[in-house]
Amino acid sequence: IHPLRCDGVQIRGVSIINHTRGPNTDGIDPDSSRNVTISDCYIEAGDDCIVIKTTGRLGGKTPPSENITVSNCVLTTTCNNIKLGTESLCDFRSIAVTNCTMFRTPGAFQPPISGLAIEMVDGSVLDGLVISNITMRDVRTPIFIRLGNRGRGQAIPTPGKLRNVSISNVTATGALLANSITGLPGHPVQEVSLADINVTMKGGVKEFRGLEVPEYPDKYPEATMFGTLPAYGFYARHVEGLRMRNVRLRWEEPDLRPAMIFDDVKRLDLDGFEAATVAGDLPILWFHQVSHALLRGARSAPGAALFLRVSGAGTEAVRVLASDLSGAKQDVEVSPEVGKTAVTK
Repeated sequence: IHPLRCDGVQIRGVSIINHTRGPNTDGIDPDSSRNVTISDCYIEAGDDCIVIKTTGRLGGKTPPSENITVSNCVLTTTCNNIKLGTESLCDFRSIAVTNCTMFRTPGAFQPPISGLAIEMVDGSVLDGLVISNITMRDVRTPIFIRLGNRGRGQAIPTPGKLRNVSISNVTATGALLANSITGLPGHPVQEVSLADINVTMKGGVKEFRGLEVPEYPDKYPEATMFGTLPAYGFYARHVEGLRMRNVRLRWEEPDLRPAMIFDDVKRLDLDGFEAATVAGDLPILWFHQVSHALLRGARSAPGAALFLRVSGAGTEAVRVLASDLSGAKQDVEVSPEVGKTAVTK
């Protein structure tokens, strides 16, 4: 189903059975449309289940996709369950997704690549996205947010903007790849809020390869694009205005990587974080080149070697407040290059 440049479309109570071992086709793709409602659908797709896009397929000026709601849907695929992009030749505005369940089809050759994939790579603006009440089972990457610079339709590729995103009440089990929020140098993802996120990872990674992750500005955006990330739970880089409240992470098999890494993040607010499992000598949290950060109400898993590592000469104004880090042998480690007054606890 492909509403293209439509106004006032309602899709309700539809079942789409396109087996995950069958044709490579999407389920429902609102394209440059407005005032669209998708609800109470069951989709078993060979490609992505629900994709909101702006392709410019009919030529001329590409309209935005705006005023779109998705609710009460059950989704399964080997690709992405709900995606915005990759085709993003014009803007995305005022979009809400709620009350959806995602799972791996028994017998499918691979699990879904991602549950929520937000991919702005062609120079346009995403402004105003709310996602809530999502459950996932055996989805490789629950949350993937990417601002890139593929530049399709642009004479000179120029990154757009990805801002004002709120995701809340997400429970995911059996995840394989870390959640990620990544912009580009000088072009950060802006104003993202994550609340009440509970993720259980498969885990099992036995090595840490360092903080160096390729930028890949023009690479096709996919949750697998960076390979194994340096954190097992969340990885955020080039972000400005990130708020995370009540995030709970754990793994099934011991994983030696930090639970979360923040690299080049400005205005970070982390409230009520807990990693229920810990292994190895690396920190649970790692702040690198982070400025104006508040860490409140955190709790360390018993037996952790280190709770928080702070590094990078650009790090400043990091505050650790009202947290129980008694389970860690060391609460905070500050690298030598960090200014003496940059961290307060």
